Amino acid sequence: MRTCGVALRPANLSEIVPELPDIVVYIEALEQRIQGHTLERVHLASPFLLRTAEPPITSAEGKKVLQLRRVGKRIGFGLEQDLWLVLHLMIAGRLHWQEVESNSRKPLKNPKKPILATFQFSNGTLSLTEAGSKRRASLHVVKGEAGLHRLDPGGLEILEIDLDHFAQVLQSANHTLKRSLTDPRLFSGIGNAYSDEILFAAQLSPVALTQKLTPGEIQRLFEATRAKLTEWVERLRAESGNRFPEKVTAFREGMAVHGRYQQSCPRCGNKIQRIRYASNETNYCPNCQTAGKLLADRALSRERESQTAEELMRARYTAFVTGAIDFIVASTHSRTRREIDIPHIREWSQTSTWRGLEIVDTKLVADDKAFVSFEAQFTQYGKDQSHKEKSLFEREDGKWRFVTGEELKNPTVRYETPRPGRNEPCPCGSGKKYKKCCGV
Repeated sequence: MRTCGVALRPANLSEIVPELPDIVVYIEALEQRIQGHTLERVHLASPFLLRTAEPPITSAEGKKVLQLRRVGKRIGFGLEQDLWLVLHLMIAGRLHWQEVESNSRKPLKNPKKPILATFQFSNGTLSLTEAGSKRRASLHVVKGEAGLHRLDPGGLEILEIDLDHFAQVLQSANHTLKRSLTDPRLFSGIGNAYSDEILFAAQLSPVALTQKLTPGEIQRLFEATRAKLTEWVERLRAESGNRFPEKVTAFREGMAVHGRYQQSCPRCGNKIQRIRYASNETNYCPNCQTAGKLLADRALSRERESQTAEELMRARYTAFVTGAIDFIVASTHSRTRREIDIPHIREWSQTSTWRGLEIVDTKLVADDKAFVSFEAQFTQYGKDQSHKEKSLFEREDGKWRFVTGEELKNPTVRYETPRPGRNEPCPCGSGKKYKKCCGV
């Protein structure tokens, strides 16, 4: 008998890698300020920033900036003699510009974050800061187009391709839409925040599989992707005006779903939901995007005990989605923990694509005992399946724990009319043939 019945580390909601709209506006602001100017001096305050030894960083000094270019989510500074500085801001890196006043060389005023590098020009200073203790931002010095190409993940420029090319790349592998849109090897410059907005505009689930999309859904996604990226480039341009863009953030006023967990959907009024994993959060509207189904939410972390049996049930489902087998074991009651078939659980978790969880009923029968009935939808070995279960939860040392589960079968159908043929639709309404359902 299969029993589902796990969650992960809490997300840091401030984490965002600047995406295509942010990088485009950064580059436009830099073009206005440093293109045609000479890079007089580079000062590196952090030894972890520079990732290349040849050419040396000093070779960039004294050279004029000829062009700026976006390389995925990186910013390329094209200098004389075919030299390139390629800056990847990663999650917490941000750029700041300070004009030179009266030919002085004043440092950045009251920086709130550690300065990793400064790039001094005749008309001002460009500073790179990075919040937090982790040093993820990177700087590469490369020679020519070949060196630049090695840093390019190779994703397509969505605003430069047609629908057929988009569909071909999107369905080149059978992954979730969220994963495919944010894969820099497939599409350039799309990350966590704008992919949420794109999927909401297209009214598609973040966990929908790419190879199962209809032509109409692919076209809707293509149009939404182009429209949203274009819209946010224009909005950020208008917001910055002639000023250097200082407020690069994942959560912007006017976003429909991203960063708006538990707020009202602007389209239907339902509550925005989330999926939390690693250091990211995906936001979506169940009504507009997932046909009312709540997707696995990783918010119930190991550091926070579930307050109800239903919370633990959702957390355990998330463990199946993410393969957190240790949590499945740890959240099982001690008296039934030895009964867990770990190899079977691991295989089921790893070979399945989990498509949604529906809590059918929750019944608290005592302060320390509850039943949770649910249905989990998943695809295993190319076959869509459904697991229905009534799970028993009890408190152990004050903490909710899963005890056991009873797999629920489709109800027996009694016929007052002739029994249907084996290949006819089952009258129970499952959508399966009678021989594969109640006729077994």
